[in-house]
Amino acid sequence: MSTLYNALKKAEERNEKEQRNVNNGPVPQYNKTNKNSVILVLFLLFVFVAVLYIQIVRAKNEKARIAAAKKKKTIALQPVVSPVKIRQPGEYVLEGVIYSSDPTAVINGKVLKAGEKIDNFVVQEITAQSVQLLKTDDNSSVTLKMQ
Repeated sequence: MSTLYNALKKAEERNEKEQRNVNNGPVPQYNKTNKNSVILVLFLLFVFVAVLYIQIVRAKNEKARIAAAKKKKTIALQPVVSPVKIRQPGEYVLEGVIYSSDPTAVINGKVLKAGEKIDNFVVQEITAQSVQLLKTDDNSSVTLKMQ
């Protein structure tokens, strides 16, 4: 009888357990797969935060590097004072050439193109390093070179 009593008691306990599960809803079963999934999600979240942090630090360092480079390139400009050269009458100095499809020369502070006059000379040809002037009186040629 004791075996029959034990079997009935087990059946009753099982029945009560099922009743509790029905009333309280299913009892979640955590198995190894669920634990591994949670660990994987947490690991991926950690990696994402780490990569995001590294990107933020790199961007901050890049901004600091650019700011430092800009500071180094900042130069206090000082006026350039060149000695005034006293020219003799009729002395011409080629001060600069802007060589392009329509070249321009600066002679004694005047901006001239081919065909324009300076005193009794006409600008005949402008090259990258020199200007050829033609004297209107006797058609003699003078070449001014960059100094």
